[in-house]
Amino acid sequence: MAPTENASVSPRTPKAPFVAASALFCVVAVLIGSFAIKPLGAAELLGLLACVASASISTTIPFALDFARRADATRGFASGARPAAQPAPTLDTSALSAEVAAAVEARLSAALPELAAQITASLAAAEEKRRAEFQAALAAATPPRPFEAEAITAPPGAKPRLGRGLAGLMHHPSALAKPPAPENREAA
Repeated sequence: MAPTENASVSPRTPKAPFVAASALFCVVAVLIGSFAIKPLGAAELLGLLACVASASISTTIPFALDFARRADATRGFASGARPAAQPAPTLDTSALSAEVAAAVEARLSAALPELAAQITASLAAAEEKRRAEFQAALAAATPPRPFEAEAITAPPGAKPRLGRGLAGLMHHPSALAKPPAPENREAA
């Protein structure tokens, strides 16, 4: 296997981003170690361990990817099959975007009435619940009246008490409000 064949079949993975991530994890580990209260607690030790493990894994990833690509290419060359150079598929982005937009619009137009009905029902239920809670709170907060107009009775022939207002006049009419005598009715 020639190095040029391997390079043409599988491009190498760039290692710079992974090494930068490893350096960042190591910096965080150093910061945790330097700013932590001595002796280190369980959380600090766990943070240091996680940062160092993440740094080592992120450094190893590009090398493992390159090794796997090289192994796949070697197996392909060993079996005698050369990878065929296939042209990259061309995509019509405007047609694809129009198709996606049509599909989204169709799904939205199908789901919108149901969604509106659900929202309306949930709003009505919330309003009914709020109204019931308000009425229950109002009933609990309203003190009972100390007396009712129907519960107070006036002695016969007594004038109605002034505090009773129209209710007293309507339920217990005074002597002044008596109907006229039968002879007065004929005159009227």
